Amino acid sequence: MLTLKIERGRYLRVRRGMDGGEISRRFNCPVAEDVREGQIVPLLSGCRYVFARVGDSYASIAARERVREEDIIRLNGVKPVYPARRIWLPER
Repeated sequence: MLTLKIERGRYLRVRRGMDGGEISRRFNCPVAEDVREGQIVPLLSGCRYVFARVGDSYASIAARERVREEDIIRLNGVKPVYPARRIWLPER
């Protein structure tokens, strides 16, 4: 007998009461905080995150985690880096 494996959906329709932080934690992918009910957001696969430390910048995190700085900026936008901020990284 064959078993069909279905990959996780690539998009999610935001339901009532959901916010970007909850979606990020549940699906382990970066989602903007200001999502609206009914909006369809893409779910990126293969993401992970680290928490920024004191004195960190996108460049220092990229060097420490061995990823390109451009990829980090693409996932996080140009928001400032501050201690304890969740920084999304592409899968190695």
